[in-house]
Amino acid sequence: MEMKFLANSYAQTHATSIIESGEGWFRCQETIFYPQGGGQPGDTGKVITEDGSELTIVNTLKGKGVGQVVHYLKDESCVVPVGQQVNLMLDWQRRYQFMQLHTALHVLSAVLPFPVTGCQINETSARMDLACPELPLTKEEITTQLNDYCCANHAVFVEQLSEELLQKQPELVKTMSVKPPQGVGNIRMIRIDALDYQPCGGTHVASTGEIPALVISNIKSKGKQNRRVTICFAKEPMLLN
Repeated sequence: MEMKFLANSYAQTHATSIIESGEGWFRCQETIFYPQGGGQPGDTGKVITEDGSELTIVNTLKGKGVGQVVHYLKDESCVVPVGQQVNLMLDWQRRYQFMQLHTALHVLSAVLPFPVTGCQINETSARMDLACPELPLTKEEITTQLNDYCCANHAVFVEQLSEELLQKQPELVKTMSVKPPQGVGNIRMIRIDALDYQPCGGTHVASTGEIPALVISNIKSKGKQNRRVTICFAKEPMLLN
């Protein structure tokens, strides 16, 4: 299966065909739906069948095989026939907010350059766990620097790096809990100008200028060596057309 979101996070609809299905789930030839992983939730949306029926997709998870993506339907008894041509439609508002917050976490890792022990993205907030006994900046200072970086409108690039080169530069892997895949040849990298460069399979905006104003809503101690930093939108996200 070709995961179209890896090259283009902005595709909102996509025509494809069903290659495997069962009661309440299906896989298709290609997908724009991101499967849950790396702290980012699975996409939701709709699938339009050949007869025009709209079926609700409530979650997207990784399948058992490499590159497999399974879409789960609200109607758990529904079976979409194999071979049927369908049209996938993302819940774009939800996905775009994930893209904004995921990119914001990468910017946060530039503001606070410590090893990442975990992260989680929600629809209006996201948090990152950092391996450090004390943060060098206050909540207000982190908020200011984070927004300054985002307002500078840094470009975000999707690149590739060979596993061999990545192994020679282990410092590029910031996440301690999630390691890059092995045996795949090239690793997908996200570069934010000179701010950040690290392996990542998630979806991102094309520039930091697309991220609205943020606030650091909470900083928590998660043990002697860990701090949890939570960011959220300063205002309710603007509804997309």
